[in-house]
Amino acid sequence: MPTFHFPLGGSTAARTLNCPGWLKASEGVTHRPASPAAVEGSMHHEIMEMCFTNTLPPAGYVGHLYDEGDGQTRTFKKEDYPLSKRAWDTTNTLLDELDIDEFMIEPLVTLIPEIAGGSIDMIGLSGDGRTALVLDYKFGRHIVSAERNSQGLFYVVAAMEDPATRDMFTGVESVVVAIVQPHGKSGLSRWTTNMKTVDEFRADMLAAIAESQADKPRMAPGDHCKYCPAHPTCAVARKNVGALANLSAKSDNELAEAAAMVLAVEAWVAAVKEEIYMNLKNGQPVAGWKLVDKRAMRKWIDADAAEAYLKKKRIPLRLYRNNSFRTAPQVVDALKAEGKKIDLDDFIEFKSSGTTAAPASDEAEGIDLSVVPENLAAHVARMNEAKP
Repeated sequence: MPTFHFPLGGSTAARTLNCPGWLKASEGVTHRPASPAAVEGSMHHEIMEMCFTNTLPPAGYVGHLYDEGDGQTRTFKKEDYPLSKRAWDTTNTLLDELDIDEFMIEPLVTLIPEIAGGSIDMIGLSGDGRTALVLDYKFGRHIVSAERNSQGLFYVVAAMEDPATRDMFTGVESVVVAIVQPHGKSGLSRWTTNMKTVDEFRADMLAAIAESQADKPRMAPGDHCKYCPAHPTCAVARKNVGALANLSAKSDNELAEAAAMVLAVEAWVAAVKEEIYMNLKNGQPVAGWKLVDKRAMRKWIDADAAEAYLKKKRIPLRLYRNNSFRTAPQVVDALKAEGKKIDLDDFIEFKSSGTTAAPASDEAEGIDLSVVPENLAAHVARMNEAKP
């Protein structure tokens, strides 16, 4: 997969359109390593790239090791296969429906050299040359609509500009923006638009990019703030908090105005907490906060052994299985509710899933930041071993 990253790209297109100043505000912000969910999604993207490059279904790549490039790796396992298989099937069905007989996988396209561009999961052209396809994979659970999707349209205008792909659009009359998302009910969101709409988006996008390069570009909070590197320290977002505090919400108009700000303020608070945690996790003190262990949860030591034991004890199936084997707390609660006295202590352990940030006043003992981050994993392991 291409590793070059433009300052402005498809995934940030909506943010750039709404808040051109986000890029300058993000200068100097430390790059965060990808989350486990992001690494998993990138792994599935790589599987799709290999599948369509080599015309080989996902089953042929079980065991493949994906390397994120920052020390994180992820193996494509049997349990991962169904998600990629659905994406593979959905994509092939779409290609057949649109009569796509020419396509490119992961082309790196440039809209403005060194400033704006990105890699497209797939672009294609129908047999009659009149329909172009721009396809994007989403392997998360958040369902995204293809209709007027800024990321998809950004890729269209970038592909029309880049010398390596512009010839594909010579006679194109309509463009299909498709988002293949296996976790969705249908697995696909698609939207067909005309070149007039594409040209209008291009003008808006280029104007926003130009503004982003100005000395004091416009900034505006909204849904696009999510994942913005500058969100936790954004002065405009902080103004929302102050404005909300000053509203009395006694009248219907004031309440409506306050309600409109609530989600944005909640998102900002969450971003600030995440930034506090990341600083603490990296061994950087934050006044008034400390790093603590998450509350230990009951987990199965060996789920298969626990289920076999419950079967041996002739426990009704409904108490420990509902499509899949229930969690330890669910089984314990179900047995208690039914008055079943069975000792599962040999099959359950108390295990923490990691660390979190907490106010200094929290009763939980803080972790010595001098052992962070190098020895953090070892600390959590020792803490889990010490649980009764």
